[in-house]
Amino acid sequence: MREAFGEVHMLSHLVGAANRADIRRLCILEAEKATLEAKVQRQQQALHEAVVSRDAQIQDLRQVLTQRIIREAAEDRTEDDAALRGLIHDLGRRLSAESRRRAAVEERLAAVQAAAAQEHAARRAAESERDAMRRELAIV
Repeated sequence: MREAFGEVHMLSHLVGAANRADIRRLCILEAEKATLEAKVQRQQQALHEAVVSRDAQIQDLRQVLTQRIIREAAEDRTEDDAALRGLIHDLGRRLSAESRRRAAVEERLAAVQAAAAQEHAARRAAESERDAMRRELAIV
């Protein structure tokens, strides 16, 4: 009986040590998760601000182009045609560049959102593992 009690006692030490290690690991994972969530939030905010800024800039460029077209329509047509074509070409080029930048920002946003979803799934798995360990501890 003493021998069995000794074996059970030693097993309880081993289980306790394993549980403490699991709890430390869980705390580290939770801290990493919080850091990653904060990083994702900052990146999403930055991407959102970049998209809003690009949209405003595109709108401003369109407005400048419209005003320029109206203003130049009243001036000499020969000079206006060359200048207008140059302006239209320049604004079109700038609009294309901004559109490409916006598409890249949207792709980055999608990647960040996918990473956030993965982190959320990992967190759920860690919480599930933690709950299972707690149930196991409650049994012991």
